[in-house]
Amino acid sequence: MKYYTQYMDSQQVSPDLHRRLCELKPRPRRTHVGQIAALAACGAAACLALYVGLSPASGPNQVVSDTIVPGIQDNFGPGESSGYLVPDSGQGTANFFCMGGIDYVPWETEVDSSLRYDIQEGSFGRTLTQEQLFDLFWPDGGGEGIPWTLFWDGYTLNADAIYDKEGSLLWVTVVGSKGDAHFSLQLAPDQLPPTCVAGPEPAYYDYFGTEIAAWTSTGDWNDDGESDTKVTIQAVKDGIGVRFVNYGQTDPEGKDTALDFNSFFVNRTFAGEGIQFTLDHLRTTTDIPDWRAETFSSLEEARQEADFSPYLPASAPEGYGEFEGTLSYQEEVRNTLFLRWSRGYSDVTVRVSLPEGGAPQGNTVDVSNRAAYDVRLYSIPWCDSVPEEYRETVDNPIFRAQDMTREVVSARSRSYQDAGDTDGPRINFTIRYSDGTEAEYTSKGLSEDALWAIISPTLPG
Repeated sequence: MKYYTQYMDSQQVSPDLHRRLCELKPRPRRTHVGQIAALAACGAAACLALYVGLSPASGPNQVVSDTIVPGIQDNFGPGESSGYLVPDSGQGTANFFCMGGIDYVPWETEVDSSLRYDIQEGSFGRTLTQEQLFDLFWPDGGGEGIPWTLFWDGYTLNADAIYDKEGSLLWVTVVGSKGDAHFSLQLAPDQLPPTCVAGPEPAYYDYFGTEIAAWTSTGDWNDDGESDTKVTIQAVKDGIGVRFVNYGQTDPEGKDTALDFNSFFVNRTFAGEGIQFTLDHLRTTTDIPDWRAETFSSLEEARQEADFSPYLPASAPEGYGEFEGTLSYQEEVRNTLFLRWSRGYSDVTVRVSLPEGGAPQGNTVDVSNRAAYDVRLYSIPWCDSVPEEYRETVDNPIFRAQDMTREVVSARSRSYQDAGDTDGPRINFTIRYSDGTEAEYTSKGLSEDALWAIISPTLPG
């Protein structure tokens, strides 16, 4: 990590690259639960969340808790998803049994390479109940809780199962958080769970009869300015693929204990009889949401979708010959129709989302406050000219449909020459209609008048 930092500190960027970097949308801060799902495990659950629209607060079949009961910590308030708080076992680790040595290989480079998987349409997630969570570890335990030998005391656990369109289990993710310490346990039938972390090919070796791979990497995984050790172990045992990732564990004196924390898990799951995971109670479900996926060869074909038609352009933009159209629907998650017209490096896109997964996210812009959205007021690079409180809205504003005017379109238009790309105005914004429907527009090369001609017929009044 030291040499990586030294190398990066010695690099310089051109003014053009500086501008490009500044135009990138800032990554929103996530809760610790979201961070571990996306960073420590690279979040099989988080990765699918991008695919099916799930989030800890919006996933279907939430565990609800209007009162705090034993074993439940109400993290979000009445009626919202809660996690299981592992009670103190009263057992210490000072005189813990001897453990076999684990060959942790240091990885100097580990990156989140992609958040995309080849997951079939119709896949969906379900939040596990407390009983389902317990049964992962104690198939015949009668709801005894989490094995104390894992030393997860004080961790709050949240767990989700991901299913394919037929209701067959793809994988389970258990996320644990305790202050700045986090871990993710992923279990999948017959194979390793998916991951979007790229690094060296892991080396496997025999550990008490199971072929395991173990490695460490360091980084600021919590975005807190401090470097932590992240420890990963993966293996397939008894027909279940296991990946355990943890970081941020420290003792009262602040000593990094992530390796020990990981080793306790490895010893109790792969050495001797250990903990016998089971997925039998989750392998299938009949609670399958409706879903639908369509492709369109023309705008006219897409406009046959009656629910979407009022929000779609009446005609295609002139000069853009290539067309792409798709519809993606999943009950209680999303109902979206996407259109794209292309011409070389220029394209025009419209993404219409009907209300399906709850209330729309994000606040609309006050059009009287031009500083919040008018790109003409700022120079590139935006990170040097846009006030911090307006960076999100200047980058991606949401306008009420009744506030949209030709002047608003002009306020969103910016042009500049870019070597290797096409010239012409770049325009982007989202329109929110009174019924909650949203239409997101992006265009490159299309004039302001032409874009307004597409939008204006869809507006009220």
